[in-house]
Amino acid sequence: MTLLDRKLLRDILAMRGQVMTIALVVAAGMAVFIASISTYDSLRAGRDRFYASARFPQVFVTLKRAPLSVVAQLNEIPGVAAVEPRIVRDVILDWPSAMLPVSARMVSLTHAGDEPLARLHVRRGTAPEPGDTKTAAINEAFAEANAVKLGTDVPVVLNGRVQSFRVSAVALSPEYVYAVKPGVPIPDDRFYAVLWVDRNAAEAAFDMKGAFNDAIVSLTPGTDPKQVIDELDRLLEPYGSVGAITQRDQPSNRFLDDELNEQKVISVTIPIIFFGVAAFLLNVVLGRLVTAQREQIAALKALGFPTTPLVLHYLKLVAVVVLFGFGAGTGIRPCLRRGDDRELSRLLSPAGAGVRVDAMVGAGRFRGQLCGGITRRRDGAAQRRRAGSGGGDAAGRAAALSPFLDRGIAVGEGADAAAGAGDPQFRRPSAAQHIYHRRHRARRADGRARAVLA
Repeated sequence: MTLLDRKLLRDILAMRGQVMTIALVVAAGMAVFIASISTYDSLRAGRDRFYASARFPQVFVTLKRAPLSVVAQLNEIPGVAAVEPRIVRDVILDWPSAMLPVSARMVSLTHAGDEPLARLHVRRGTAPEPGDTKTAAINEAFAEANAVKLGTDVPVVLNGRVQSFRVSAVALSPEYVYAVKPGVPIPDDRFYAVLWVDRNAAEAAFDMKGAFNDAIVSLTPGTDPKQVIDELDRLLEPYGSVGAITQRDQPSNRFLDDELNEQKVISVTIPIIFFGVAAFLLNVVLGRLVTAQREQIAALKALGFPTTPLVLHYLKLVAVVVLFGFGAGTGIRPCLRRGDDRELSRLLSPAGAGVRVDAMVGAGRFRGQLCGGITRRRDGAAQRRRAGSGGGDAAGRAAALSPFLDRGIAVGEGADAAAGAGDPQFRRPSAAQHIYHRRHRARRADGRARAVLA
């Protein structure tokens, strides 16, 4: 170990408070970065697995009315792997407990939920069986928001009259991870539901016997969706097609993509703030250290030390702080596993997606913990102030500032205000005392330089 390395150790020990503080800021930024990025990757991978297991289609098309015989022509389009014709209509629910009108989207089923495309994942109960026109499956978000249970009757306004469907299942679908009402920018699970009924019930309700007004399409790998969409629009234009869209423009998937992209931005932005604060603190501390040790640097230069080793000596201090912070941030990451994003995990994990959220993402929980800690410290400080009075109160506040005073950080008016103006136990030093302390520090610095050279 060289003389400069021993000096580095002494400097670190002398500034251990500042070193620990800056290292903790770096550790916080590193922990948040690793936690956020790992959570983003887990959620995105979980979403992809959920889509694959539920056979989420790549193309969606809505029209007025077309006969089922057209489906054979759609299957002959190059690049089309499967076509699923459906009956989809928006209806009104006669929901007595709602203060605002409740609407719903009714979707037909042909295979009791195990559809070739957009397969349902049944959370509770059983999906309507073929031929069952009295039951329906309801989306889980609406069921939770309105306390809907199995066996509850859902009154639906069809053709000017109310028809009730008994809830036989609570389900999820990749098509309605977020059930977004048309014309509304954000989902509202209290006033918008998704009902899945058997095709026979939908045909009778909307007079769509042997017809369909909605189709979902799966493509073969490597197929350009634009060419398929152009052909779909050409074939379905006589039947009132409003234009096919890709998976990217599907409302639920688009909303989910935006949420994940927002999480990605946060995972980069928040750590940058932490690292910026740490860089600012390092700059201040290193500048003060170099200013305080100018006599030592001059003595070392006079004795023949080159400039490069001296520069590297101070850069080593920065490296030690940063590496310690990175190590601590990486080490505390497993402790953040419990702070997952419960909402996205609940939506993505049910259908065997295997979402593994292994880091803290929930900004609300983190903010709550931070504010709770600040509140507890503030309440404790208030209790200590109430417990003391007069000089004791000033002495307690002066004691709180002692770690900074011990390390030679000039607090000036801040210390005076903390101790209370005019307090005899804590007066601001006079000009003569300032001069004395500066000379005393210079003598101590000269003594340390002599000890280093010895």
